[in-house]
Amino acid sequence: MRKYRGIAIIAVVVIAVVAWLAATQKSSSTTSAHATTTTFAQSSAAISWSTAAKRGLTKKINWGPRCDTTTGHVAIPGTNVPDCYAPFHGDNGGATTTGVTATTVKVVAYRSNGSDSLATAVASLTSGATDAGVSGKFQRGYIEIMSHYLEMYGRHVDLVDFTGTGASGDSVAAVADAETIAKDIRPFAVIGGPALSAAFADTLAANHVICISCAPGEPDSFYAKDAPYVWDVLKNPEQNGYMVDEYIGKRLAGRKAIYAGDPAMHSETRVFGSIHLKLGADTESLAGILRKDLASYGVHYAVDESFTDPTALATTARDLITRLKEAGVTTVVYTGDPLAPGTLTKVATEQNYFPEWVITGTAFIDASIAPRLLYDPRQWAHAFGPANLFVTAEQGFSVADLWKWYFDTDAPEPGLAASGATAALQIIELALQGMGPDVTPQRFGEVLFASPVQPARPTLGQISFGNHGFFRHPDYTAIDDQTEVWWDPDAVSVDELGQSGKGSWRWVDGGKRIEPGTWPRTAPKLFDRSNSVVTLIEPPVATTYQPLH
Repeated sequence: MRKYRGIAIIAVVVIAVVAWLAATQKSSSTTSAHATTTTFAQSSAAISWSTAAKRGLTKKINWGPRCDTTTGHVAIPGTNVPDCYAPFHGDNGGATTTGVTATTVKVVAYRSNGSDSLATAVASLTSGATDAGVSGKFQRGYIEIMSHYLEMYGRHVDLVDFTGTGASGDSVAAVADAETIAKDIRPFAVIGGPALSAAFADTLAANHVICISCAPGEPDSFYAKDAPYVWDVLKNPEQNGYMVDEYIGKRLAGRKAIYAGDPAMHSETRVFGSIHLKLGADTESLAGILRKDLASYGVHYAVDESFTDPTALATTARDLITRLKEAGVTTVVYTGDPLAPGTLTKVATEQNYFPEWVITGTAFIDASIAPRLLYDPRQWAHAFGPANLFVTAEQGFSVADLWKWYFDTDAPEPGLAASGATAALQIIELALQGMGPDVTPQRFGEVLFASPVQPARPTLGQISFGNHGFFRHPDYTAIDDQTEVWWDPDAVSVDELGQSGKGSWRWVDGGKRIEPGTWPRTAPKLFDRSNSVVTLIEPPVATTYQPLH
């Protein structure tokens, strides 16, 4: 699931992270990466345009050619362009921590060895988005671009490739790989990891190595235990689960199943059933926590089904669907990977079972590619629910577009894959800029936790870390909010890989974002084209800046 989530981040996420982290200038009492109260002392060397403006210093600093002094933003095209940072001169402190020298910050990029059936299936679905060579080329190109525009205090990111030795769920191999990375390569940070083993992140944290998007979805306690070393981009499954429970409890429970494919269900009060991907003891423990949370809304699953391998569902899906049907389930809540619904929906049709399908925003399922290519359209025409991704924008400026502007060649990966390849890396680079010369894991966590909330808009989720009151525990992931979508089998749109086709999610209320705790208690207005959009049109981004090479 980590692999799916990594490649499923729309380009605006990473552009937004650039804008947000680059403006992390704050000096106040806040919650640190260790979930204790501390004071974040901003480095005097890390001076953004916003900070300089507050101090009346913008005209006293020579910002250099990377800065547009008419706007205070770096001179790159985009819709969320970061602040300029004052050029640094002087001693940066040299080797401030493991993986850091006076000239480099070593970051390891974990690559799958390609032996997993899940990885192979996703790669074919995403047109090679998991190809290590292509991803590495894009990441290094991104590093080159940012080296000319971000203030790195005399250092640059040195990206080192590492190919995993085991399958995604092989915890023994995951531990061995993490030990090799920590003790032999000795990096400051790692991006990526085995898709189905948390042991990799645990071992890196024990060795005081930061990692981002390096573990399968884990509960809040996992991130707190390994603080300040393990981070993520999208919500963790506990955060996501609470929002889904809220959605079900407020929007769906106690109402008729009017969106089911079987007209006989339209007069029935909803009966909920669950299908979820089981990844291990933590998954089942979390499922129990979320069932209790759902019960607080007076909702209980009539059937709670799980599976462990989406590629093996052909042998078990028939019995699973039969149990849902016999229990009178009108509304199936799906939490899992993007491949399994291909089998589940086909088997449901074979059994003449047409319920409502409620998605939960997990693992690439709220992108258009998998539903369009794999799912039974008669079933998925009745799919809806909360999504974590956001409505796409025509004429939007992606990371792939940034590559084209800078190198004057087409990006080696399309927008979706390009975003996944750089999301974690961008968090690291921008946090390095916010830290100033004193680079340590503790400072990394302080910068993220002290950063202000980046407000949402339809094409951009709300971004924050730390304690801002959105979640029940300290937040080690970037995206906070959700939106409501429904599947339109007749809508024609360009998907996340740039391919035009039929079938698309429609975004309710123009893609309005919903913060945790704020889902309305009114019934949803779904399958209504008058209040939903497939894409939004944003003004084109001017590319008048000349790249700094």
